[in-house]
Amino acid sequence: QRSGRVRHSRWIVGDAPGARGAIRVAGMAVEMLVRDKNGKEVKRKQSRPIGEFGGNLGCFFWMLFIPTAIWYFYGLMVLKQGNLAVPDYQFWYDLIWTLPEGIAIRPTWKAMQAIGIWVVFQMLMEILIPAKIVE
Repeated sequence: QRSGRVRHSRWIVGDAPGARGAIRVAGMAVEMLVRDKNGKEVKRKQSRPIGEFGGNLGCFFWMLFIPTAIWYFYGLMVLKQGNLAVPDYQFWYDLIWTLPEGIAIRPTWKAMQAIGIWVVFQMLMEILIPAKIVE
């Protein structure tokens, strides 16, 4: 059956654009048989696991949580000499504003300069380093 979308134990048969037949779901990986522009049948694989890190909301959560956790443990070492502490308003205020530049977690112009130089360097390497162009 190739019309509609019928779910079997390990196969989803559907009418995806260019699909000849089946999409195989094996764990988190997805494979689909398609035809290329020359009519040759090829197997297309989903390279990234579906729902990795909890999907979009999970990625947003981890994007905020990981830097905050790192700053918290850094603050414990710098402000509390490694002792555990509840991260109240005063803890974060001290970590951002009362420590000297370079030790506090606030961005500095020197750091922004280093990041800018690195980005421009990467851009120039991408533009100027010769490479074989394959189409």
